[in-house]
Amino acid sequence: MGTSKSFPGQNNQTPLVPDWLDEEPLDFPREPDLNIPKTPDKPILFEPEPYRFTRPRTDFTRYAISDGSDRRSLAKAISHYVSESLGGPRNASKRMYVSRKSGKALLGFLSNTIALGPAEALKQLNLEALIGQPIEDVFSELTDLFFPDGGELDDGIARDAFIEAIAEMHLYGITDLDSMDEENVKVFFSLYVTQTIEIRLIADIGTKAIQVPSNPEMAIRVQKQLQEFVSGAVSDAVSDSGFDFKEIRSDTLGKLVDEVYERAYGLLNMLGEAEGAKP
Repeated sequence: MGTSKSFPGQNNQTPLVPDWLDEEPLDFPREPDLNIPKTPDKPILFEPEPYRFTRPRTDFTRYAISDGSDRRSLAKAISHYVSESLGGPRNASKRMYVSRKSGKALLGFLSNTIALGPAEALKQLNLEALIGQPIEDVFSELTDLFFPDGGELDDGIARDAFIEAIAEMHLYGITDLDSMDEENVKVFFSLYVTQTIEIRLIADIGTKAIQVPSNPEMAIRVQKQLQEFVSGAVSDAVSDSGFDFKEIRSDTLGKLVDEVYERAYGLLNMLGEAEGAKP
C-alpha cells in the first residue's frame, strides 16, 4: 500500500471518537465477539486510558525490526490494538464513523449499478455526463462527492482508502461499470474497508515503526503482510455478513456496513490472539 498522504501518529490522549461526531458513545465493558449484540440501553461511558497505544506500538515495532519475520509480534500488536487500545470490535467500528458513512454512500452506488444499471445509478447522482465514461473517470468524480477532503484525519483516511482501492481494482479484473457484478462489488468494497482499517492502524501504532525495516524492500514486505492480515479478516467479514444485493435496501445498507466493520475488527482480534499465542 502506498497512501497518498502521510498521517501523523496518534497521541495516547486522543479521544477514540472525536467529540465533533454525532455518533453513539463508546460503551464498556464488552467481551470482544462476533455476535454483534444490541447496544446497551445505558452504555457505560469510557475515558481512554493514558498510553493505551504503547503496548501494540511496542509489538508492532518489534515486528518491523524483524523485517517481517516475527509474525507473532504482528499478531500480538493487532490483538492488543483492537482489544485494549480500542476497547473491542464494537468501539473500533464506532471509531470508523467517517469511513463507514462514506462507505455506505459508495456501496449504495455500487449496488445501484447492478440493480438499476450504471446509467440510472449515475443519473440518480446527477452525473449523467459520466455515462459511458471510463470507470476511473467515474470514480474520480465520486471521490469528491462521497469522500470530501474535510481536513480532518478521519476524512483523509476514508479518501485515501478509496483512492488506494481504485489503484488496486485492475488487479482483480475490475475495469468498467457495465461489467460490474456482485462479486466485483464485494471485492471493491472489501478493498476499501481493508484500506481504511490498515491506514487507521498505521496512523495509530505504526507511523514510525513502518520506517524501521532494514531496506525499502523489507519495508514493502512488512506492509504487505499487514495488508494481507487485514484483508483476510475483511473478506471473511463480508462473506459472513450475508452480502446479498437482492436484499440490500436503503434502510438496511447502513446496518450491513456497520456489521462488516465490527465483524472485521472481531476477526482481527480473534486471529491476532490465536497467532500471537503460538510459541
